[in-house]
Amino acid sequence: MGSRMNETSFLTQVKMHYQNKLGALLFRNNKGVLYPDPCTHPSNKKRGRCKCPLYKRGRPVRFGLCNESPAVGKEFRSADLIGVLPYTVEPEDVGKQIGVFFSVEVKKAGARVPKEHREGQARWAKLLNSEGADARIITVTEGPLEKQW
Repeated sequence: MGSRMNETSFLTQVKMHYQNKLGALLFRNNKGVLYPDPCTHPSNKKRGRCKCPLYKRGRPVRFGLCNESPAVGKEFRSADLIGVLPYTVEPEDVGKQIGVFFSVEVKKAGARVPKEHREGQARWAKLLNSEGADARIITVTEGPLEKQW
């Protein structure tokens, strides 16, 4: 994994690795907030809250898991990849295959991650694991993925 690889390519490699190795079904979990653009009507010289009839101010849109409010989004930092991990129940449990919630937070070796992000990601993984999910935080170095875990 060269240092020139962008985040999307990097995460795609990790996703494919878990799909091939464990049969996991994973999706990218983008997390953030989109704010409406300020009004650009000529009567709004300060570009603040506009009262012109042509503009209706919207509300910020939050997206990603565990991000329904600023407080929750700060407390829990959901993982980069989320999905389902196949799990076959033992014969005494009827032998039926079920899915277990699977969460993977991916870090590049040497990446600088703010303390509040690391702590929030650890709280996310701890919460999921306490409920029977499989939540992981992994660090990936250069080289073949299958030799790293």
